[in-house]
Amino acid sequence: MGLQHSTPVPTDQDFSVRHHPLKKPLYTTRQLPPLEYSFSVPKKAWSQGVSLDIVGLTVVPVKGNNKQCIIKDTQTGTVLAVLQVQRYQHIQICTLANESASGRRVVGEYDGKLLLEYATVTENQHIARHFLSVEGGPCYKMAKCGSKFFGPEDAVIHYAQDTSGSPKKKMVCAAYLTEEPRKMWGCRVAPGIDPVIVLAFVLCSDKLQVMFNELLVQKSGIMSYKVKNVLGP
Repeated sequence: MGLQHSTPVPTDQDFSVRHHPLKKPLYTTRQLPPLEYSFSVPKKAWSQGVSLDIVGLTVVPVKGNNKQCIIKDTQTGTVLAVLQVQRYQHIQICTLANESASGRRVVGEYDGKLLLEYATVTENQHIARHFLSVEGGPCYKMAKCGSKFFGPEDAVIHYAQDTSGSPKKKMVCAAYLTEEPRKMWGCRVAPGIDPVIVLAFVLCSDKLQVMFNELLVQKSGIMSYKVKNVLGP
């Protein structure tokens, strides 16, 4: 079988239970899907400014601003989430200000309306994992799974679920990402999990990876310039 990541590939049993991790999901215009919810996302969609229509959701990069990306409800045009790069390796998932979202931190504006922080996505480069933390809610973790170094770059998203009577939190499978042909991510979302959260997490994770790769290229360019100046032409 070769080397395997420490995170196992989820089984069908992991997708057999409906979850309720969010009190206020972003998918507010309809009920959360009672069954599995699947979609595909092109890699680097946000960074390359690609607009997407994904099973009732529309992803719209902001023209002239590569640091923002919008997720809308396709039917109503309602803005469900605004993704924005706050700083290197730190992305915010925001909602537009309204009465039900009072008490959240104001972090900017979009289309003349205040943006409130809903969640943050960060990266731990030492363990190669991404984290999504909902304000006042659960923490999601994305980690590679399956074969290591060889085969597709599959990943699984878990969220921390409180277990009654225990100080520990149980990590529950929320979604499974598989690397598909034509540079696509196939996303399988567990029943009751907010698909907007998963879609936002995938877009943000992909953006973090692009930012990290760009930094490596930038650093390698600086190093080669320094070596050239030291060694001469």
